[in-house]
Amino acid sequence: MIVSTFAQLAQAAYQALFGSLASLVTLLTAHGAAAPRPSVFGSVSETGVQFALAIFAPVFFLLGLVFSGAVYHVCLTIFGGANRSFNQTLRALSYASATHVLAFVPIVGPLLGGLWAMALHVVGLARVHRTTYAKSAVAVLAPTLLLCACSVAL
Repeated sequence: MIVSTFAQLAQAAYQALFGSLASLVTLLTAHGAAAPRPSVFGSVSETGVQFALAIFAPVFFLLGLVFSGAVYHVCLTIFGGANRSFNQTLRALSYASATHVLAFVPIVGPLLGGLWAMALHVVGLARVHRTTYAKSAVAVLAPTLLLCACSVAL
């Protein structure tokens, strides 16, 4: 939770200093005097939202942890891999959340952290629930694939 809060603060500071990635790219690739010059410091509303998220990051982290834990535990139950309690699922997900430290790396950090977290979820849930990696992987990937399928359908 502490790492997640500091990562959110770092993202807010990065947003405040450099604005959105699109603004930064536009600034770096703009040619001539007629080209629009976005503010390097981003808008006040974006920065304010980022800092508000940083303040409430511990609450959002806990809510997200419990919600994702419930989803993964239900998926493990559906696929026959839930051999331990919900508390053990939460424990595995809590350890895997250490990947939030990669959010300090601008642009690619959250992507790499997310991929690493998924791998740690698979390994952690398989070990904690004493089930196969295949069942654990299906339980972790099923919600993501379901959301992707719903998005494509829309």
